[in-house]
Amino acid sequence: MDRIRIIGIAFVLFCFVFIGQSRAGGITVDGTWARATAPGAATGAAYMVVKNHGSKDDLLLSVKSSVAKRTEIHTVEMKGGMMDMHRVESVRVPAGGSAELKPGGYHVMMMGLKSPLKEGDTIHVTLKFKNAGEVEVVVPVSKTGKGMEMKSGGMDMNPCNPCNPCGGKGMKGM
Repeated sequence: MDRIRIIGIAFVLFCFVFIGQSRAGGITVDGTWARATAPGAATGAAYMVVKNHGSKDDLLLSVKSSVAKRTEIHTVEMKGGMMDMHRVESVRVPAGGSAELKPGGYHVMMMGLKSPLKEGDTIHVTLKFKNAGEVEVVVPVSKTGKGMEMKSGGMDMNPCNPCNPCGGKGMKGM
């Protein structure tokens, strides 16, 4: 009787995992983090790596979080010798590949923060994909991203700062 019960439980768990992966379309999200903001800051950004383990490309269509009045997908690009940050409609996540949301590139932009993002806190962000549907991720807030801190003349030129237009290249990249 115990053996049948164990096999039944294993089958239910297998079905749960299989259905969960199918519903998520094979999307996993790793390396989530957001940089702590100064008191009174109106904007913040979150970063992560989105992996598509499926056999079809997917699109990250939108993002939402309760920590801000508005949450969008943004990118930073060089236009006419100037760094330009703007909203994008989607981010392609190739089949069997990944899309990295990082300082100086695609990122989750949170505008109208309801309170500062404090080191040690976590925030919840919901990612909406064309095929995979919604995936909620927990994003830890840290002082700086791993290995991202740069100093120049005593000034913090941290590329993790969403207000820093250099895209992580310091003043040389401007």
